[in-house]
Amino acid sequence: MTGEPDLEEVSRKLFSGPIAFLKSAPGLDFLPEAAVPEVAFAGRSNVGKSSLINTLMQRKVAAVSDKPAVTKEQRTVVLKDGMTVTDSPGILWPKIEDEAGAFRLALAGSIPDSAIDIVTIGMFGAQYFLEHYGTLVTTRFKLASVPPDAEALLNDIGRRRGALGPGGVVVLQRAAELLINEFCAGTLGRISLEWPPTR
Repeated sequence: MTGEPDLEEVSRKLFSGPIAFLKSAPGLDFLPEAAVPEVAFAGRSNVGKSSLINTLMQRKVAAVSDKPAVTKEQRTVVLKDGMTVTDSPGILWPKIEDEAGAFRLALAGSIPDSAIDIVTIGMFGAQYFLEHYGTLVTTRFKLASVPPDAEALLNDIGRRRGALGPGGVVVLQRAAELLINEFCAGTLGRISLEWPPTR
């Protein structure tokens, strides 16, 4: 023993005590004046900032969802020792010029469904998974072999999971949703959408 306090226990006590909702702020001008040091968690939309706050607080103080843009404005709560914790909306670019980058963000759920075409994103994901993770996808959906292309993969998924319309025709939108949801839930396996640059 070094006589130092157990930081995990100190943190648990700090964040698990009583809290009081202070305010919601639609912009920085509406935030309270800082009387103590501030710490910020910044990141893209839908990466888990609100979930991290809830984990630290050991209760739900910030709204969370598997869809992006749930946090619309800064929300501040006050801990028993006077420290404040603020949840903020995620950061998105006003314009994404790299199409493949935009598709990766959409596939990962960082762009709202209303702003994307599900089939296009599903086809992008299917092609990417075939090129880099063919065995994982084939195993997860219990396919006999790796399909030759993205459309064939979505058709195979649709048939296996019952995403069928009249006449037994695969509904590509539903098949794409199945693939995207499996990826976002992590059930396809350990998959990365980015690779380090080659030297």
